[in-house]
Amino acid sequence: MEKTIYRDANMTKRIIIAGLKGGEGATSVTANLANAFERLNQKTLSIDCTKMNSLKLHFSTKMEISQGWGINAINNHVLEEAAFESPQGVKFFPFGDLSFQQMQEFETTKRHIFKTLLNELINVEDTFQWQLILLEHIIENQNEYECLLDSADLICLVLTPGPSHYHLLQQKILNSNINLYQQEYLAKTRFLVNQFHVESTVSRDFLMVLQKELTMRLVPVYLHYDPTMIESLANLTNVMHYAPQSLLAHDFQALAYWYLSSFSSEGQFGT
Repeated sequence: MEKTIYRDANMTKRIIIAGLKGGEGATSVTANLANAFERLNQKTLSIDCTKMNSLKLHFSTKMEISQGWGINAINNHVLEEAAFESPQGVKFFPFGDLSFQQMQEFETTKRHIFKTLLNELINVEDTFQWQLILLEHIIENQNEYECLLDSADLICLVLTPGPSHYHLLQQKILNSNINLYQQEYLAKTRFLVNQFHVESTVSRDFLMVLQKELTMRLVPVYLHYDPTMIESLANLTNVMHYAPQSLLAHDFQALAYWYLSSFSSEGQFGT
């Protein structure tokens, strides 16, 4: 029987957000969800743990700014010094643009670095109601991410309704004969459909398959494909700010409400 997660509504909630292979939109989900929370007066801290360091682009950060918590961690500087704030008031830690040598050093010590990061996040729990941690290659790096995954209240895996992502879902997550994904993490994992094309037969068909196979593990809010996502990123901002009346912005607001209700004192995760 899976472990059920109960959370006090007043406690900081820590959510891991990741994709299965890249290209699912986990970065845009992190940025827009943070902004949706802020619109509901929920103080949120977002942390980019991906080498692409692209979360900052959704928060109006100039491309030439290279600072980030990853660089601070390597140089033994205080991670909090790498904190930024978007024009909308969302606080975040960019990963930073690491040189080849810095990236090699990060890779050899990242298990320790992530433990240090977690300690920093614990120290600022009283400041934020939500902590959103963006990870990459979550299946391959479970050992390095162990402390973050163990501390998470929820793991949100973003996928698109199509054949390639469905294949990865079956092979990497749901295949009990391989067990690539630890069962204790699966118990607190929820799957979020992104880039849903309502006019596409393939997209609709795979959504129905996911609904049938994932049942309660599937977040009941689907994020629609919307060209305003690309337009907002081209303007170094997010959909919630660039196109607040768009369908996708309403999707993210609905997603934020779903998280709030699910983590209420009466809410629960698990079956």
